[in-house]
Amino acid sequence: MGDYLIVSITSDSKLQKGLGRPLYKEKERIEFLSSISVIDYLYIDHHRNAVGLISKIKPNIYAKGSDYIDNDFTGQILKEKNTVKKYSGKLIFTDEQTFSASNIINKLTLNNQMITLIKNIKKDFSFEKVNRIINKLKDNKILIILSNIHADL
Repeated sequence: MGDYLIVSITSDSKLQKGLGRPLYKEKERIEFLSSISVIDYLYIDHHRNAVGLISKIKPNIYAKGSDYIDNDFTGQILKEKNTVKKYSGKLIFTDEQTFSASNIINKLTLNNQMITLIKNIKKDFSFEKVNRIINKLKDNKILIILSNIHADL
C-alpha cells in the first residue's frame, strides 16, 4: 500500500500493562521486527500515542492492528485518526490474526470461571465508568478486610 513501511513500537516506559509487563521488552520487539524484510524503518515512540510521529511523517496510510478496532478506551486512536486526516492520510485496520501477550497471559493464568466473571464485569463497567469511580474514591481512606473464615463454620 506504499513505497516504504515504517513500523513504530511504543517504548516500555509508556506501556501501562500491569506488573511484569510488557512481557516482551522494546529491545526484544525491535530485534524480532528487524528480521522482517519488508519493514524499511523501525522507530521506538516515547509517547502515549503516535500523533507526533504522524505529524512528522505525514503518512498516506496509517495502519493499526485489528485488536484496536473497538478498543479506544483512552481516545488516543481518535487523536491519531484526526491527525492522519489532517495530512490527507487514511487510517486502516489490518485483518490479521493478533497475538496479544496480555491475552495469552490471561488465558494461561486465569481459569474459565474468572475469565467469564471478568467479561461480565466489562459488560457492566466500561473503562470510563471504572475510571470515574476510582477518581471519586482516590481521596478517601479505604479499609478492606479479607477473611478466610467460611460462612458455613
